[in-house]
Parts: sequence; C-alpha cells; structure tokens
Amino acid sequence: MGGVSDGRKLSASEKRVERLYGGYLCHACLREAILRWVVKGAAASSPTGQSSA
Repeated sequence: MGGVSDGRKLSASEKRVERLYGGYLCHACLREAILRWVVKGAAASSPTGQSSA
C-alpha cells in the first residue's frame, strides 16, 4: 500500500515535503507559480515579448 509510513516513528524534518515551498503551496499552485515566473522572465528578456526563433 502506498502513502506515508507510520508518522509517529519519524522526526519532524523527515515528515516534511522536500520541494520548493513544501508545506506552504500545494503542488498545483507551485506549478502555476513557476510557470508564471518563467513566462514573465522570458517576456522580459525579449524586447518585443516574442521568442527569437
């Protein structure tokens, strides 16, 4: 069976999610935030806002 093993035997640091903003944002919200950050950075680096393909 999947999931987390018995949490009573783990220390607090072993129970935490080990990803960026783990425990503060759900995985879906984190994905959206990263995508917004990448798109915003790509648009700012291009003078016309379009990719140079």
